[in-house]
Amino acid sequence: MKEKGLIEDPQQEALTILSEECAELIVACSKAQRFGLMSDGDGKFPHTNLETLVNEMGDVLALCDVVCRKFGITTLSVEASKQQKLDKLRIYSHLMDEQEIITLLNS
Repeated sequence: MKEKGLIEDPQQEALTILSEECAELIVACSKAQRFGLMSDGDGKFPHTNLETLVNEMGDVLALCDVVCRKFGITTLSVEASKQQKLDKLRIYSHLMDEQEIITLLNS
């Protein structure tokens, strides 16, 4: 049987695991930038950096859902914050054109 860890408080455990998953996503982003999305370390790794990036993004999103549940954070409040961020990206970045932002805001 696997060990469950030392943190017994569900809220603290959720935050700890979320921070660990965020760190793993940061590593995946860095490796994709350094070596390219399609690199698999010349066969040393079972997945490409893109596949690892997608897996880590899924892990972070899953833990975000857990944190929302453990802290009573509503999906509506998270979506409002997400929309604010997309609006800032529209103004201050070159990531997406106006239509892409509008599409994301309406989804």
